Amino acid sequence: MVAFGLRAQELDDNQVKRLYLSATGGVGLMGPQSNMEDQMRASGLGDTQSGGWFSSGNTAHPNSSKIPTLHLTGNYWLKGRQGTSLEIGLVDYIEVNGYDNIGIGNYISLRSAIWSASLNYMLGSKNRNGYLSVGPALLLHHVKDDASSNSTDAQTKWLAGFNASYTLHLIDKSSWFMAFKVNGRIAPKSETGPFVAEHQLGIGLPEPENYRSEFRQTKVQISGFNVGLTAGLKLGKGA
Repeated sequence: MVAFGLRAQELDDNQVKRLYLSATGGVGLMGPQSNMEDQMRASGLGDTQSGGWFSSGNTAHPNSSKIPTLHLTGNYWLKGRQGTSLEIGLVDYIEVNGYDNIGIGNYISLRSAIWSASLNYMLGSKNRNGYLSVGPALLLHHVKDDASSNSTDAQTKWLAGFNASYTLHLIDKSSWFMAFKVNGRIAPKSETGPFVAEHQLGIGLPEPENYRSEFRQTKVQISGFNVGLTAGLKLGKGA
C-alpha cells in the first residue's frame, strides 16, 4: 500500500503545472568551423609557421579549437504531457587561426560565437522523464579578429531559424534531475568577412614595403547541433 501510494503521488506530481529550470554544458558540432578553415586556405592564410629560435617544431595553419557551450532552459509544464520552453545560450564557439608567410608574417585569429534564443512547444512522456521541444529561433553570429595588431571591426549578423531539442532524464528526483540533452538548429548561412592583416617593413625609408593579407568574405554554416549534460531544478506544485 505504501509503494502504491508513493507511485500515485509521483503520477500526481507529473500531471500538475510545474517549472523546470536547467543549465546544459556541452560541445557544439558542425557549424562554421570547416567553412572558415577552407576560406583561410583559399585566402592564402594556410602557411606553416616556423618554430624559430626559441621554440621547437612548426605550426600548421589553419588550426582551430572549440570552446564548450552553455545553454539555459526554462520548461513550463501545463497539466499532462504538454508545455512550453524557453531556451537561450551559446551554442557554438570556435577559434580559427590563419598565417600568411609574407614579410615577418601576418596572422588572423577569428573567434566565432553563435547565440540562440527559442520559444518552443514541448511534448513529453507521461512521467516527464523525456521530452521534445520544437519552435522558432533567433540566432546571433558574432565574429571578431583577436590578433592584437589587426583593426578590422567585429561583425554581427542576426538570423531567423528553427530549434529542436530532446531531453532524457538520467537521474530523476522529486525536486531535481540530471539529463542528457541533444539540441539542433537550422538557419541560413551567415556572411563573414572580410578581415585584414597588414604590416610594413622599412618604415622611415622613402618607399616602405607593405604586406597585406585578407580573409575574404564568405558564407559559413550556422546549422548544427549540440550534445551535453543537464542539471536542473523542479519548482512549484499545484493546479
